[in-house]
Amino acid sequence: MASVLQQHLARQRQGVVAGIYSVCSAHPWVIRAAAEQAAEDGSLLLVEATSNQVNQYLPAQYLRLRRGMISEDPVALIVDKVRDVLRMYAAACVER
Repeated sequence: MASVLQQHLARQRQGVVAGIYSVCSAHPWVIRAAAEQAAEDGSLLLVEATSNQVNQYLPAQYLRLRRGMISEDPVALIVDKVRDVLRMYAAACVER
């Protein structure tokens, strides 16, 4: 990550107008919109989320985090959510 930020700062020093797109949310729509905007602008993306936001939009992950079942790493939260969705999808695809 440090090299990405160093490259970003080097571009700015060369006179390139370059910012960091930043949002504070755990809502999936907000994160998607921010990622799309950052990709369109060719900018970096910084996503922050408070524990209240994670609790509101990722309640199962919040509980697992509090119980020590998953780490505080944001990637771990997202991967756990994806696994939950895949489990629900697999259960819905089972013939009865």
